Amino acid sequence: NGHFGLIGLCALGGLIGRLVRALMTLGGLDLITASLIGALCSTLVVSFVAERFRWPAVVPSVIAALPMVPGYFAIAGLHALLSFASSDGADPAQLASGLQALARALFISIALVVGVIAPLVVLQRETKRV
Repeated sequence: NGHFGLIGLCALGGLIGRLVRALMTLGGLDLITASLIGALCSTLVVSFVAERFRWPAVVPSVIAALPMVPGYFAIAGLHALLSFASSDGADPAQLASGLQALARALFISIALVVGVIAPLVVLQRETKRV
């Protein structure tokens, strides 16, 4: 139910976040830090554009971070843990890989939350709150 400009801003923010994350990982940075930097860059761009049009910056910033949600790692981690739980023989390597994938998904999610919330708090520190 948003304007076409707002939808375009969300798409632009998502594109910027994914592009920055891809470039950072190609440069040798780990995925968690690259996700944090991508979310920070995306939120900064979206916030400045939304401020010019007098739109709330929170909504497009959160929507722009959604393409970076680590669904694959969560699914792979849960699959490894369920396979470990249902197997007859205990394989510690399978348990370790499942826990590592789930931890990676958790830390990427935390990085995305910090990458969206921190710039908004800093940029909108003088905004009157109800």
